[in-house]
Amino acid sequence: MKRNNPLSILFVLSLIAFISCENVIVSTTPTLTSISPSSKVVHMPSFSLTAKGKDFIAGAKIIFDGHEISANYVSSTQLSGTIPSEYIATSGGDAPLLGSKTVEVYVKNPQGSDSSVSTESGHLTFTISNNYQFGASSAAATTTILEAPELVIDKNDKLFLFYSKSDGLYFITSTNLGSTWSSPLKLNSGQPGWIKGYSEDSNIVDLVWARYGGESNGLVFTRTTDGGSNWSAVKKIDDLYPAFGNTDISADQSGVLLATWFAGDRWANLTILVSRSSDHGSTWSWAGEIARGKDPHMIRDTNGKINMAFNYISGSSFDIAYTATGDSGWSWIYPPIRISSGEKPVIVSCVSGYLYCFYLDSTAYNLNVKRSTDGGTNWGSSVVIAPAGEGLQSTIETDSAGNLNAAFTGNVTEETDDYRIYSGISFWRSIDYGSAWNGPVSITGEQKAIASPGPRSVMTSNGTIIVAWAEAGKNALNTVTIKTVKSAE
Repeated sequence: MKRNNPLSILFVLSLIAFISCENVIVSTTPTLTSISPSSKVVHMPSFSLTAKGKDFIAGAKIIFDGHEISANYVSSTQLSGTIPSEYIATSGGDAPLLGSKTVEVYVKNPQGSDSSVSTESGHLTFTISNNYQFGASSAAATTTILEAPELVIDKNDKLFLFYSKSDGLYFITSTNLGSTWSSPLKLNSGQPGWIKGYSEDSNIVDLVWARYGGESNGLVFTRTTDGGSNWSAVKKIDDLYPAFGNTDISADQSGVLLATWFAGDRWANLTILVSRSSDHGSTWSWAGEIARGKDPHMIRDTNGKINMAFNYISGSSFDIAYTATGDSGWSWIYPPIRISSGEKPVIVSCVSGYLYCFYLDSTAYNLNVKRSTDGGTNWGSSVVIAPAGEGLQSTIETDSAGNLNAAFTGNVTEETDDYRIYSGISFWRSIDYGSAWNGPVSITGEQKAIASPGPRSVMTSNGTIIVAWAEAGKNALNTVTIKTVKSAE
């Protein structure tokens, strides 16, 4: 009978013991030293939370306000997890959060072999505030032309800032949300105005503007597909009429570009025009008339339809009106649907499919909003957001949680033939589809001349809001600063 080798038996027993030890979780108390971000605004979209510390083990959880979050184990010193929007949506049942509050966050390791060892880290606090707050503004560029800049953001959160100088159109870019900017690059000669851009995807920007000199006057277009390193040859869309203004550009779900503006030989005969391009701006159609009016503003909704609000000329008055196209601009709703009396309309769409039209009423010049829940056919009652006092056009951002975020200039505090001084730029927010508004939050309280048609804003993928505008002092209108500011986390 063959006897077993004692050394072989010992090896097998050691291997079994080793394998068993590999499946045993060693008891470890985690240490949490920081969380990022450490604050958010109520009812924000879902976001990623990073937890840093030491002695994290695989299977660890992030506990956010009592909710267990499945964490991505990066290393023994870092975890990350997604915090759903509903965890920062309300305070006290279904009531909106009226003030800031703090919740506790900690890390919990799986229970190890020694049950006497705590698996829970120390607790840190996370602040949920009732509205955005904005830090100090900073100068992005300087010029001598008091013309509103255009701010565009692509799908990678790269910022493009376009502005006018006496010798042409310039732009700068930022990949860190405006903390630093690239050196200015001249995009085209001639004095530009009414600059509007649209980003279809990462590194892609479509741009239209009115060129008042240089090669030739006209409404012109260019495009970049590589983040601004190269631009297409400038294409002329249409000639300029004696009266001209408020360009806009968008694209429908099939990629057809639509450019709109108003023009005419006198104020009583202004017309909303539109041109379309099905080849990314290489060629443009003739300018088609939509209706009599001015100040068009377009938005693409969740279904890919292009919606437009504008000042419709009806007799001797300008009414706020709505039209739309579902066939890439070939046909539009006519006659347009009247929304209200007023001016300076802005139309937006949110994830719910609702449409909103923001405007200044024709009596007190308050900033108002009306909502349509049926695609623009009917519009509800007017909600007054705040007194604007003949302010400039508002700028609105919506997010994936359906919130409405508005920035606009305040009252005119001083006026001459040369300038209007505004009481700063304020910010308001609605988390209930426009019925109630929380604000104001001051973006800038400086008494300055702010360029028409007003500030511009964009929203990043994580919900940060960035606002840009051009301002000058009343005694130095030819010394213009292009400023930006972002919301604080």
